[in-house]
Amino acid sequence: YPSVPKKMVVLNCVIATFLWVPGFFSNLFIVISSAIDIYMERSLQPVEVLLAFNSLCNLAVCMLNFVMVLLLAFNFCPHISLMFFWESSSGIQKWSASLVCMFFFFKILPMKNRVGLWLKSHFCMVLTCVFIVGCLSCFSTSVIDLFSEEWHNETSPQVSGNCSFTRLSRSLSVVKLVIKVVSYTSVLFLMIFPSGALMVHLVGHVRKMRGNMSEKNCASQDGVTRAAFMIFFLSLEFIACITARHVLSIIYENVFTHESVNSYCLANLILTTIVPITLIAGINTLRWKAINLCTRTTLNDTNN
Repeated sequence: YPSVPKKMVVLNCVIATFLWVPGFFSNLFIVISSAIDIYMERSLQPVEVLLAFNSLCNLAVCMLNFVMVLLLAFNFCPHISLMFFWESSSGIQKWSASLVCMFFFFKILPMKNRVGLWLKSHFCMVLTCVFIVGCLSCFSTSVIDLFSEEWHNETSPQVSGNCSFTRLSRSLSVVKLVIKVVSYTSVLFLMIFPSGALMVHLVGHVRKMRGNMSEKNCASQDGVTRAAFMIFFLSLEFIACITARHVLSIIYENVFTHESVNSYCLANLILTTIVPITLIAGINTLRWKAINLCTRTTLNDTNN
């Protein structure tokens, strides 16, 4: 492992800090707010629970990414257990974000067929099952790395800590690749399809009802539609970041040096910190617009 120039260490620390701090505090605020509501015995809505859990996952990923970058920047070899939690939490974060998209899909879109009605009435169970399957897929790839890669007690002169890396066998590499392809294809479908269907439904609903709505209700409907567009394109952005991260991972695994691992962790930090912040902002916008729309619709029905 060659030594890393001091300029690279400083650059990594500065970039990591400026990316980590905003994401950390924005997610921490949501988690603390939910904890206060629970402590004050206020009832939390399902969407608030999902947002709090997603923020908790984002916090874990941000902190682990930050620690990984600092360790590698200062020539410390990360422990294999830290690598395990780092990869697992990163995968779970993606599945938790897909649950939020699925929640709005089940709660807002009208479904009249038998399957759709069953999904709407059992959406909590469906979300739980999807999340369990996602966690199992994330842990399975991490367990393959944990028990199948060989780590020896060999000390490099410029690395603090004892470690060496050997690649997986060809068969296990194929198994890991298949699991990841299936996992991320599922995440892509669960984020893009619900958010896209929600966007199409709201656009069609606004066009259909525009002639019968007042200017105030029309503005509210337009706000919901804009929020749905935001969720859809943020989902695309999230998927693009997932793809970029794992393309980098494949490239760096073929030339596994200290600089490549350091660069991959830094790219991982950038791609997993910026997007969740914007995704949470879009989800919160859609949530409040949907609440206002439902409230006004109920009041209009009562007055009529």
